[in-house]
Amino acid sequence: MKSRVLYISLLSFWCSSLLFAQINKRVNVWYFGYNAGLNFNTGTPTPLTDGALSIWEGCATICDENGNLLFYTDGRSIWNKNHLIMPNATNLGGDNSSSQSGIIVPQPENPNRYFVFSVDAEGGSGGVQYAVVDITLNGGLGGLVSKNNRLLSRASEKLTAVRHCNNKDFWVIAHELDNNSFRAYLVTRNGLNSVSVESKVGSIHSGYGAVGYMKASPNGQNIALGIYSNASFEVFRFDNQNGIISNPIVLNHPDFLYAYGLEFSPDSKLLYVSGTQNYPSQIFQLDISGNSSISILQSKLTIGRAPSSYFGALQLGPDNKIYVAIDGYKYLGIISNPNTKGINSQFTANGINLGGKLSGLGLPNLITSYFNVPLAVTMNTTKGNSCNDLTLSASVTSNTSNLIFQWFLDNKPITGANQASFKPALSGSYLVSVKESGQCINDSTKSSSTNIFILKANPQIVNTTCGSVQLKANANSILKWSGSGIPANKEMQDTLTVSGTGTQVFKVQVFNPMDNNCFIEKEITVNFSNASNYSFGKSTITACDTITLAAPTNSNWNSYVWSLPDGTTVNSNRILAKQSGQYTITVKNNTSSCEAKDNVILIIGKTPTIKPDESFCLSTSSITIDAGATGNNLIYEWTLGSVKNASINVNTAGKYYVKAISPEGCSASRNIEVFLKPNLDLGNDITVCEGQIVELKSILNNTMANLSMVNRRNNLIHKTK
Repeated sequence: MKSRVLYISLLSFWCSSLLFAQINKRVNVWYFGYNAGLNFNTGTPTPLTDGALSIWEGCATICDENGNLLFYTDGRSIWNKNHLIMPNATNLGGDNSSSQSGIIVPQPENPNRYFVFSVDAEGGSGGVQYAVVDITLNGGLGGLVSKNNRLLSRASEKLTAVRHCNNKDFWVIAHELDNNSFRAYLVTRNGLNSVSVESKVGSIHSGYGAVGYMKASPNGQNIALGIYSNASFEVFRFDNQNGIISNPIVLNHPDFLYAYGLEFSPDSKLLYVSGTQNYPSQIFQLDISGNSSISILQSKLTIGRAPSSYFGALQLGPDNKIYVAIDGYKYLGIISNPNTKGINSQFTANGINLGGKLSGLGLPNLITSYFNVPLAVTMNTTKGNSCNDLTLSASVTSNTSNLIFQWFLDNKPITGANQASFKPALSGSYLVSVKESGQCINDSTKSSSTNIFILKANPQIVNTTCGSVQLKANANSILKWSGSGIPANKEMQDTLTVSGTGTQVFKVQVFNPMDNNCFIEKEITVNFSNASNYSFGKSTITACDTITLAAPTNSNWNSYVWSLPDGTTVNSNRILAKQSGQYTITVKNNTSSCEAKDNVILIIGKTPTIKPDESFCLSTSSITIDAGATGNNLIYEWTLGSVKNASINVNTAGKYYVKAISPEGCSASRNIEVFLKPNLDLGNDITVCEGQIVELKSILNNTMANLSMVNRRNNLIHKTK
């Protein structure tokens, strides 16, 4: 970047949560600016002053897996760990004034080979090129295998790298000049695939729009960049499986003049942006979880201003702090709590002294994925107010908030146990699995197992004899009984027999085998005077009028006494009961004086009184017939079904059945038969002489019937048989 005017373009993404573990040590040594450097290997960064690099803007460094420096570059030349230029490692295509003039990407599964990418300034003829370094050459100091391998002829100054979702390969992302094309190149174990994935999305980069940084989020799901001449930043969705960039969110604001530096928070939820070459230079915090330009701009908050000069690059460090370049300044600024919203993110301009060296605009261009941590889960156990009040909780390192939990007991999934915490109710071996949903890799893991012991005891009387009872603790661990008469050699038995008189309380303590100070205690009360169990067999009986109650007998008892509801007693195991109420049977062993009791509630119902069967003649069109029953609150059932009254009206001959039922279910019934009235026809009147024989024929409804004939003096003169 030469001298220019600057705007802000922000990049937004849907973010996820992240907990931190050990950051990859490949990013532990930095060289940048005017012979400045930092060493993060001791935990707290310390300044380095032995660097040979002296540059205003872009640079990059790389260490081995143990944090030992391998080499560094300004995009034009490469210096080895002894700060000497590697043989022939010059004129690589970068520029002193290119925002991100270089970046170093290791070849997967090849610890000795590295790709050094470079980009020229402002669309210069150098374009995007790469060189290949073999670190084993020159006695382990490294040397070039090839250089000036061109990928793009003209490009903006934006160059970044991010892991493929398989967590092995890398995407190297550049942007063409004078159009809106992103180019994503894949580096695998087989080397660099020069056929790129092209995404035409977002603003056209031209002129000074080529200036400004481009960064990937630590979780690899978003890309953000600054467009110097547009006063804007842009945020995109990045698919780190197929290399496609999409969903642009454009953030324009007057405060984003000369948009240049930017960096994601370690948890990928916040974006920090800054302008450059403008006074006063400011750093803004943006919450990009809203996923829209309006909501993101509404969250804009100034968290820091340059004390003098102006801000340059922002770069996440191995300590999860963001370091800020201040041009020509002897310090780097620091954002100490970048995951925290608001001013509590804590920006300090004089964050770390550079040991007398000066910062330029640039900081090392690093693979942001190195600041992400692989999915991991650990399980913690918290004890509440009692030994059994345990809570298991999963502590997760993840790059997404879309987590699926599953708890297991003895390697079997627990139905419905899908939250980050779980309260165990059973003893066994517990573990939790967690999976990041929506990811393209098999990003699931399980915690180590933890043995949980839930103490249990359910003391019961399991057997009784006169004067003694058998107790069972039903415990699942080491136990100890306490109470009168328990021998010391039996107090740790789950089942034991105790003797005594009156009422006594026995206690059992159950201990956690892994913590003897942790135990539960249960107690049981024993009444030795009623130590023998006896059961009549039923608690309630319903009968009509009377019932014989017979108490079960066995050889344990030789005395049976019934106590009746009226207060009288009967010395027998069998009685004829005639009244409702509670009956108590007391059984005794007259030899041992052992006694037991049981009760039964008897409900006696009275059977209704009902008339005998009857018959009636249907002499009119209808007659009323009555059930003929007496009793209280009776219910009636007639053969007519739906009729429930004490009487019914009938208009047809036939047989009718009625049942009267008391509230207790006692019943009486009878039959009522209804006949039709006979209709007799002797024919027409006739006149006869005395002594003349006349045959009279009767017609009676075509029905068989007895017929009697009388004269006018009412004397019977004929009767049919």
